Amino acid sequence: MKVMVVGIDGATFDVLTPLMHQGKLPHLSALLRDGVSGSLASTLPPLSSAAWSTFQTGKDPGKHGVFDFYRNDPRDYSCRPVNATFLKEKTLWALLSERGRNVGVANMLFTYPPGPINGFMVSGKETPGEDKVYTYPASLKEEILRFEPRYEVDPFRRISMDAGFLADVPSRLMRQERVNLFLYRKYDCDVFINLFAVPDVIHHIFWKHLDPSHPRHDAGAARRFLPLIEECYRTIDEIIGARAAMLGDDDLLMVISDHGGGPMHGTVQINRWLRRNNFLVLKHEPRRHDAIRRTGRAFLKDVYLRLLKYDVLGLRRKLTLLMDERKSVFLREAVDWSRTKAYGGRVGEYGIHCNVQGRQGMGSVLPGKEYEDVRSAIIAGLSDLSDPTTGRKVFRRVCRREEVYQGPFVSHAPDIMFDFGESPFLPGDVLRGDEILEKVPVRGLSGMHRPEGVLIAFGKGIRKGGQIRGASLRDLAPTILYAMDLGIPRDMDGVVLTDMFQESLIRCRRPVYDDADAADGKQREELGYTGEENEDVEKRLKDLGYL
Repeated sequence: MKVMVVGIDGATFDVLTPLMHQGKLPHLSALLRDGVSGSLASTLPPLSSAAWSTFQTGKDPGKHGVFDFYRNDPRDYSCRPVNATFLKEKTLWALLSERGRNVGVANMLFTYPPGPINGFMVSGKETPGEDKVYTYPASLKEEILRFEPRYEVDPFRRISMDAGFLADVPSRLMRQERVNLFLYRKYDCDVFINLFAVPDVIHHIFWKHLDPSHPRHDAGAARRFLPLIEECYRTIDEIIGARAAMLGDDDLLMVISDHGGGPMHGTVQINRWLRRNNFLVLKHEPRRHDAIRRTGRAFLKDVYLRLLKYDVLGLRRKLTLLMDERKSVFLREAVDWSRTKAYGGRVGEYGIHCNVQGRQGMGSVLPGKEYEDVRSAIIAGLSDLSDPTTGRKVFRRVCRREEVYQGPFVSHAPDIMFDFGESPFLPGDVLRGDEILEKVPVRGLSGMHRPEGVLIAFGKGIRKGGQIRGASLRDLAPTILYAMDLGIPRDMDGVVLTDMFQESLIRCRRPVYDDADAADGKQREELGYTGEENEDVEKRLKDLGYL
């Protein structure tokens, strides 16, 4: 039996279903008709970093240790980008390799640096540059470039908001897929898993053109951009159709996404709320002339956006450093830590950290009762925060981290975590200023993640035309192991999605759990990036709204 898993980052039935009804995605429509489908619950928060790590381990972030794209060091309020060496649990491809299956993995998150595998690996978005060794075996990189000289391990390393970028997406996808199929055939994979960054990139940048109700929607611009967006979706559909046509009678195809997508109408400036409610204190409170500074920064940001495509005289990097108030150095210098009880995490954390004595370098909150009192007060206050234009609550839920996850690495999560649900807001982390809810800027991102992704399965033993309910990303690893008639580590948080399969298969093949593979006793050393590599990774995360 062969298994193909196609990851399409950020895909949502909210976009796919209307396009299928219009006849524009015939191959996906056929898979829904002849296979099973349903929503796929993401992680909390629904971020690609935690979500794809959960997919590849079958375990929640509390066990695998990756909550977002960075790891905090509370001693000095700094952070560093994470990669595959930060993942604390065995991956699905490691388990498959140990059991003699030939595995191919291409462009999945947190596969850099690529490690040994029974097959091949091409690492993903966290690869800090095209000049790095991003394949296993290492010699495979040269072979790929001989086959496709224009191949990029991250084809969307440089993004922009113009139509030219969007028009080029299909050719980038097809170039990536040509290499995928070249490798799949070369290694005769039993299991092949790959990830496409589209449609997530499109949703972040161009959602306002998809959504007439978006506050930044422009009907004229939408008429120009929509055909280009639909062509990107049609390209993904063609790729999936070609994959389905390659299946043998005993093979299985799964199409999955790590989270959904939806509108972003604005940001909730968490640090401003904490300041207003006396949980965070600055050494120097904003003065009247700070408004002039903010106006100047807004002007510089507009200039910076116009320089995204061309690093004129190195100005792009200089302006980035000048405008970015979120650097840990600024945080340390601007905040009066002796009077600060809590501070907002980065945009990609969706949470708040308490400034705890003995944990943070300049902690002011006593562990125990005071810590719990601070968390309770913040949760109560933020839970009541509403959008004055709609009257709706900004958050679906504000909760303690241990209410969300358990495991040895829960301490890597913020003390308080946000669940926005379908709310069109994103957390902000600016320290100065007064406005709590800010509208999305005209030239800013217009889309963000939603908690429900997609799951589509077709092939050997799969029910025809069925619906799956209650599926989660953590269920996919045990389900794939089950489909291949392999044992499942007992400590995986996910369960086998038996609703995917025909009853006759379930009756004759029960899931088998294997204690021998329950834990990864060998922990890898966490390898960081150099300063230049940090900048490369940070630039791409910032373009997509994670910083």
